[in-house]
Amino acid sequence: MSLRRYIPSLLSGRYLNRRVTHSYSLSSQGFTLIEVLVSLVLVSISVLGTLSVQARVAQQNLHAYSRSQAVSLAYDMAERMRLNTQAVIDGSYTLNLKADPVAGSSIASQDLSGWINSVSTLLPEGDGAISVDAVNRQASITICWTKDRNNSCSESYLLRILL
Repeated sequence: MSLRRYIPSLLSGRYLNRRVTHSYSLSSQGFTLIEVLVSLVLVSISVLGTLSVQARVAQQNLHAYSRSQAVSLAYDMAERMRLNTQAVIDGSYTLNLKADPVAGSSIASQDLSGWINSVSTLLPEGDGAISVDAVNRQASITICWTKDRNNSCSESYLLRILL
């Protein structure tokens, strides 16, 4: 069988001018719209999930930053107290929460007022306290701050030092 017999009928136009018609049923016409709506819902849910994770990460970063500031401030006061050991033993560095440091020109009062100012500036509603055990030559430095706006002193850091 030779193909020459079929080629003239292909080139004559008998097969070139045919219209191709597709028949769609009504049930398959809206299928792509449903697919688009489902994918839109899935994308919306994933975007909302991503945003909530981002918000939580930002909040945790803020808490970690506050904690690192508290640690730094506690060690700063510990070094100041080690440099002025006699004043610590005499009770000049004792401070209660929500108490203002005693005004004066001594090194201890300047250290306390500068430290409390730094604590209240760097931490949200930050406050500090220092208690001294002169007999055992130990001191406890406590820093507290708020983690959220509803609680007062919801987070704290305690540093115990030997003098």
